[in-house]
Formats: sequence, C-alpha cells, structure tokens
Amino acid sequence: MLFFETKFFWLFFAFLIFYFSVGKKYRPIVIIVTSYIFYGTWDWRFLSLLIASTSVDYFSGLRIENSKNEHVRKRWLLTSIIFNIGLLGIFKYFDFFASEIQSLFGVSGENYLLLNVILPAGISFYTFQTLGYVIDVYRRQQKAETSYWNFAAFVSFFPQLIAGPIERAHVLLEQIKNPLPPKLSNFYLGTRLFLFGMAKKIVIADNLAKFVDPAFADPAAQDPVTLLLAAYCFSFQIYCDFSGYTDMARGVAKIIGIDLSINFNFPYFAQSIRSFWQRWHITLYSWFRDYIYRPLGGSRVSSGQTIRNILIIFAISGLWHGAGWQFIVWGLIHGTYICIERALEETIVGRFFRHLPAFVKCIMIFHFVTFAWIFFRSPDLSSALAYLNGIGGIFTQDWTISWITVPLEYATYTLPAIGQSTAMPFYFAALLVLVAPLVVCEYFAKSRPVGFDRTWPVDARVILYATLALVMFWFNAEGNPAFIYFQF
Repeated sequence: MLFFETKFFWLFFAFLIFYFSVGKKYRPIVIIVTSYIFYGTWDWRFLSLLIASTSVDYFSGLRIENSKNEHVRKRWLLTSIIFNIGLLGIFKYFDFFASEIQSLFGVSGENYLLLNVILPAGISFYTFQTLGYVIDVYRRQQKAETSYWNFAAFVSFFPQLIAGPIERAHVLLEQIKNPLPPKLSNFYLGTRLFLFGMAKKIVIADNLAKFVDPAFADPAAQDPVTLLLAAYCFSFQIYCDFSGYTDMARGVAKIIGIDLSINFNFPYFAQSIRSFWQRWHITLYSWFRDYIYRPLGGSRVSSGQTIRNILIIFAISGLWHGAGWQFIVWGLIHGTYICIERALEETIVGRFFRHLPAFVKCIMIFHFVTFAWIFFRSPDLSSALAYLNGIGGIFTQDWTISWITVPLEYATYTLPAIGQSTAMPFYFAALLVLVAPLVVCEYFAKSRPVGFDRTWPVDARVILYATLALVMFWFNAEGNPAFIYFQF
C-alpha cells in the first residue's frame, strides 16, 4: 500500500475517526491495528516477523532494566542483537554470502544453500529501531517501556514503518504515550507537508525514473552524454523519491500531532562530504554514529584507527542498503571521501578548498556524490564499471554538437510529452522543467521556516495548492512505482 493510493486514503480516514474517537489509553491499539493492516497489504506472512521483533525487544528491555546483575543485562542485550541481526542475516544477506562462497571455491551448478526468501518490507528499518531502543535501555539512557501496546505502536507506527525515519524511543514512543488533541494547525501543516512530498515523488522522481532506468539497464547501448545526464537525473530522482517519502510520512504523523525526525536537510547544498552525511538520511547516519562508530572509539583514537572506524561504518552502511558488492563499494567510496577530507583539512589543499565560494563547493560535492550514486543505482558491480566506462567515452568523441542541438530539439516538443521518451531532448527537458524549479525552491526554502506560506492570504494559498494539484495531475507518471528505499 502506497501513500498516494486510494486505499491508503480510505484506511487513513478510518484511522482518524477511530483514533480521535477513543480514549488516550486505547489510541496505541488503534495505531497497531492500522499499522498491521497497512503492513499486511505487502505480505501478511511477514507480520509474524514484525510481532516477533517487537516481543523479543520488549521483553529484553524489561529484563535489562529490572536486573541488577550485569551478566544478565548483557545476556539480554546479546539476545536482542543476535535476534535482530539474525533476521537481517537470514532474509537479506544469507543468499548473497552463500553465492559468494560458492564462487570463491569455484563450485559450479545449483547452489542448494540458497534460501530464496523474499525480503520483508521495512525489515532494515524496524530492526534498527527496536535494537536502538534496547541498547539505550542497556546504557540507561532510556527507561524500559512497561506497556506492550505502547511499545508495539512505537515499533509498527505505519507512517515510518517501511522506510523510516529510524526513530529513537525518546522521540516517538513518548509522543505515542502522550497523544495530543486534534488541532486544525496540525492538520494544515501535515497536509501541506504530505502534498509537497507527494509532488516530489510522483512529479519529479517517477518521471526522472523513465530516463534513468533504461540508461542503467543497458549502459553499453547508450551514448556517453546520455549516461552522464542519466547519472545527474538519478541524483535528483533518489533525493526526491526518498525525501518525498519522508515528507509524506512526517505529514501523516503531523496530522495526529506526532512530530517525526527530520531525515533530510538540503543535502545537495552541503559543502563537504561530512556535511552531506549530516544532511542525508540523518537518522541512519546518527544510528551508525551512536551505536557503532563511537563504541569503536570514533575519532578519539589514533589517526589509523579513526580511518578504520570510518571505513567500517560506511562499509556496513553500504551493506545495510543492499546485499551486493556495488553497495559496499558505494559505502567505501563515501568513507574514503571523508578520510581524504580529514587528511587534507589542515593542508594547503584544505585551506584552499575552504576559501572557495560556497556554490563552487556545493557543485564539487554534488559531483562527488553523483559519481558514487552510479554504484548505488547499478544492478551489480560489473554494470557500474561498464557505466563508468561508457561515460569515459565522452572524452574520445565529438559530443559538442549534442549539447548545442539538445535545447533546439527540445523546443519542438510540448511539456506534456516529458517522460514519454528516452531521447536526448527529453533528458534536457527533465533537467530544465523538473529539476531546475526544485533547485530554486530548495534554495529559497533553505533560509526560510517550513511554513513559509502560512502568512500568505487565503486566496494566494488556494492558488498555490491548486497549481500544485494541477502539476501532479499533468505530470503524473504512469504506474507510480514504489519508493526506492522500500527495497532496503
């Protein structure tokens, strides 16, 4: 079930009626029932995994808090870690490592070790969320929740269940336990956030996918300029897809008075790779920082150990995103970027970079990130290398004419045709018509509060949202594929 499907609106409408009709004591149960219906539409069989993860970590948290014996506390912490990582290992990574072991030993034929299981939706998100809760209880940074229903609602909260944000208990659980009465301002802000997120997804991300998918499916069949522009398009596609989901999730939660964590903070305006990761998928970055990087010693150890720690967390981050070498390489590329930044920070190169204009640094960082995205988007490592090889052809052919003729050819097409072809003019159209307004809006929004239009006259706001609705209808891509991060 997707946020922009009709059946979700009916489910959410029923949820609102029941949620605000019952007493505060029963609202977590309404959340649980709605969340299980929402999750069950993907595959009801995997509800058992969600319930099992909820139960194991609920009881682990209680046992850890109620025991004064450190060995018992560690035993229950280890139980939670083994269970949650075990779920990921079986359903997400087992077949990958089984295939790699077979290749390593040169064994041919059918691999009887493969489980061939379906990846449960959202498993990477809710296992990290519950595991983080147990670790916080063990560290005495969080009180164990005594109500199973409150905890189950925290784990399964449907707006962020499938693709985050990965919430901490002190942020989400406390709001579930202390619900707010309905407010018209929350409904307005939540609806506004939902609509803008929906526009990012169905107007920009889904239309850019029509240019990106053919290029990455068969890079050998594309010319170098097409591959280069498709890489740019994917950088914006994944941002609009994932941040659009987050905005929609935060909007749904805001309507009932719950504030989810901000997961994106204008990442493409970052002026360093370190800053990029402080702005992109913020809740995942902070999870790795707090639960892996700092326990390893963080940056408080020697330079060599710090580099080791950085590469470890980014390799794990890559593996978290997918069971494939291309994801691991993508993570290591970012880890290497940060290590290089640290090494050059106090050198003449670092000082020169710091004195560059902000927009120059933003453009440079964007290109570094886009280069890494090629590995992330490619179906495997060999495809990523073939894609880079194809782009490399731009230096060996006469491509100047393409860049000159693209705008001229584009003038012969009408705007509604955008996204209906993968011909070069439409790449230009995508960048001009879809991405350029996004960059402009993000630039101005960066220095303004979220509710920038709240002071506008009513008629101006009506025109704004009517225009937004028209744009979503006009540019709505056929099929509306699921969000990219649902596969993780």
